[in-house]
Amino acid sequence: MNQDTENPVSNDATASGSSIAAGLIPSTETTTSDKSAPSQVISFTCFVADCRSGKQLKNRKALKRHLRQVHKLDIPADPTGVAIAYGPGDCIFPNCRFPTENAEVYQTHLHNEHYYALEVWEEENVSSSSHNLDEGFFQRFDAAFEKMISEEKWTLTTGKVVEDELYKLGKRCKFEHPCHSWILDTADENYTLEGHFTKEELKEIDAYKPATLPDIPDDVAEYMRTLNATTNELRKQCLNCPWNEPFNRDQDFDVDWVFGTMLMMIREYESGNLETPHHELWYMLRIWCMVDRLFDNVPGMETVRGESASISTAMRKNENRIISSVTKMKRKVMGRRGDLLLQKGVAEYGCAEAGAKYEGLKGSKRMLDSGLKAPKMLKDMMNNLAFMCENEEDRVVNLRTVGYIHSGRIVFVKSLKELHLKVDILH
Repeated sequence: MNQDTENPVSNDATASGSSIAAGLIPSTETTTSDKSAPSQVISFTCFVADCRSGKQLKNRKALKRHLRQVHKLDIPADPTGVAIAYGPGDCIFPNCRFPTENAEVYQTHLHNEHYYALEVWEEENVSSSSHNLDEGFFQRFDAAFEKMISEEKWTLTTGKVVEDELYKLGKRCKFEHPCHSWILDTADENYTLEGHFTKEELKEIDAYKPATLPDIPDDVAEYMRTLNATTNELRKQCLNCPWNEPFNRDQDFDVDWVFGTMLMMIREYESGNLETPHHELWYMLRIWCMVDRLFDNVPGMETVRGESASISTAMRKNENRIISSVTKMKRKVMGRRGDLLLQKGVAEYGCAEAGAKYEGLKGSKRMLDSGLKAPKMLKDMMNNLAFMCENEEDRVVNLRTVGYIHSGRIVFVKSLKELHLKVDILH
């Protein structure tokens, strides 16, 4: 279970929207309709796309009906006692009435009796805004701050110490905030509203070794300027290769990527698909697959969706895990699943979080994805990369990790940079 909170699954929490799954929570209701059922049974709460059911679903039949009627998902039965379907993530629906209030015990039962390993959802897979922070959380936060060396902290021209201000805000917070992970988002209004930084101080922080994007090559920019035309005219342009013959993958990759993306979008535009709303998975498969292909010219780089958990997050969660001795070895905790992970071997360089619709800059899902979920994963990736660089400051301060926040047809890009080996700045 999660180390940071007491209740990993809350009935009134907001869904992450990043995958489809059914969460399990212990029900204390007495069941009278089924005499063979125990008085305490496992009931269900539904996590699907941008919706989390606000009520407990009493049995598997009710869950399947909810998924079918509300989310248009037809869940097949499975003879092992667990119904499974697949979407943006593994869809797991336990179908076993097992009397326990302990999710880990239930997980073990499913593994031993039904030969299926059920992932127990952790707090950072749902909204943190519904959970008060416990004493253990602040003890870990205090310990991290006490390890810092005063001489190595970042002092602004105003005399204000960045790490100290993050600590002060973190101690006042009633809910989890990026400052607890030593992440400073200069666009986060909490810093000015709570009086920890002025706008001028945030500008100074933002200007220090800015994470700038490289310029678009001249030939690519020139080609993109020619694409301001009707779809029929664009199709005619496609008859002529936008690169010099013969094709050179190293030199022509960027133009080829624009060419292929344009063809893909013409088909979606002409079919009218872009005029109607769709499920999150539709956008990931039909639109944002352009991001997957963007890194095809980087040897060894792989874009992983849905099935794989973050290696970097798993390393953080299991850093204190030891073999059994006086106490039993703890169960290995999985890393968080993002909607996309950029991996090259054990190194990770970026992630993506996706939602089915854009609700504006202040939409709850976008704020949670870009303000907490993606930054925490990017921080884990940064720490792993820093470890691979042997924490040499001259190398680490030049590292960047990147996060894509997809909201329907809109995409935002967040970049994380590390300073002084302590604080990460989010742009």
